[in-house]
Amino acid sequence: MVTTTRIRSGFDVELQLGRGWVLTALQTLATEGLLLTPPPPLPPDADVAVADVAVVFEPDGWDLKVDLVIGGLPYSALAGIELSADGAELVVTNDSTADVSTIPFDVLDGLAGVPTLVKLRGDAAHEPCFAVLANLDLRASPQSADPLPEGEHVARGEALLAQSFLPAGTDVAVGIGQATFPRFANDIWHTDLRAADGSHPLPDAENKIGTWHAASSAPEPGGIRMTLVGEVPIDVWPDATVTVDVYLRPQVVDGAITFSLDWTPTSTPGCSATSSAASSGGSSGWSWGCSPEARYCLQSVPDSSPGCSQWSSWRPWRAGSSGEGSSRPSTGSRCRRCWAATTGSWSRRSPPATTTGSRSACCTRFPDR
Repeated sequence: MVTTTRIRSGFDVELQLGRGWVLTALQTLATEGLLLTPPPPLPPDADVAVADVAVVFEPDGWDLKVDLVIGGLPYSALAGIELSADGAELVVTNDSTADVSTIPFDVLDGLAGVPTLVKLRGDAAHEPCFAVLANLDLRASPQSADPLPEGEHVARGEALLAQSFLPAGTDVAVGIGQATFPRFANDIWHTDLRAADGSHPLPDAENKIGTWHAASSAPEPGGIRMTLVGEVPIDVWPDATVTVDVYLRPQVVDGAITFSLDWTPTSTPGCSATSSAASSGGSSGWSWGCSPEARYCLQSVPDSSPGCSQWSSWRPWRAGSSGEGSSRPSTGSRCRRCWAATTGSWSRRSPPATTTGSRSACCTRFPDR
């Protein structure tokens, strides 16, 4: 298991490659005849195989000790590894021949620039490894500030702070540091939640019914959870606080690690939401949900006692339903039908003031999307 406190470079993502990964890569090159040409006095057409590799720190300037079998004879060489200028390949050189081999290396996608490759020492619990330190293409400016111009990125990451978190006996590990999570939230704030005029309409500029106020992010098993919080004005006090969860999930596509957004939150985006309510007693807190068939939303206020554990049931407003009116309002307009829990009927009046033992639910037209 990765010790997450060792993910400390400040880059968005750290990909660490150990001896086993390098061994497999060099063996593949050798099998294809691409690693090196046998040096004299060995025959130039002799078979080359890689028996083992070790990450080394001496002599200076070399990164690997490679144990080869050339023409059936053991042979050792030193090798160096560096990242190409465009970050798309690992370049392998050796101390025995002038051969230069390349390993395709487009394993990270959606980056802000070329990653940094560093070699890290190990310890009793961690492998020595090569670390690819990368920043994602995120608009990471604080939410209190305007984003940088398109194509510019907030500087972040210090390679000297990186240390191996690759567990002993493991070949590959990927780490995302704690500092990265707010950057995901900032990116959502400056992109998906931001309109051309710099405002943050909820759910978007074409269907504005409220305003986004903040975005936050935290790790989640199998991904990252972002929480978006906004406010929707309603006809009765208080306004509804909207909370939507968005999940960012890493995945491997065609051998490359990418990050995709999953808009399947616990509260339907732009429709269902929950505000905080008193845990016991009090009248604070509203909750609202959505009828998928008609896109009408119900707002409900909890009992003063016992508190937020009991909410009135969601009752979709439908044209012609008993007690709920005979026609729907036009698109984009608002109606209000209130369900009085005390009488068990719909009415056109405003809901009663929240008092102990009474509840109400109001149906408000939600703009079509």
